[in-house]
Amino acid sequence: MAGGRTKVKPTPYRDGQNVIRDSLSRDIVYMPPEAKDVPSLMKDMAAWIKASERQDLPCPIRAGIAHYEYATIHPYYDGNGRTARLLTT
Repeated sequence: MAGGRTKVKPTPYRDGQNVIRDSLSRDIVYMPPEAKDVPSLMKDMAAWIKASERQDLPCPIRAGIAHYEYATIHPYYDGNGRTARLLTT
């Protein structure tokens, strides 16, 4: 995945507001958190995932919560749904 490189630069989080619109009406159906809040929300989510491994919480439940949280935070302009689905596997 890194093309033989040993150090890969991570993709930066979005730097502005993103919205999810209805494709027909163009109405806003979801407005994610502000960009300034994304780094701390992602850090908290990653900490929760790590901590949940030590708890007696079934893996499908952890996967569902991780998917929901990631999609709710919506850290990038594009690819959030694909990445959230990847988390569930």
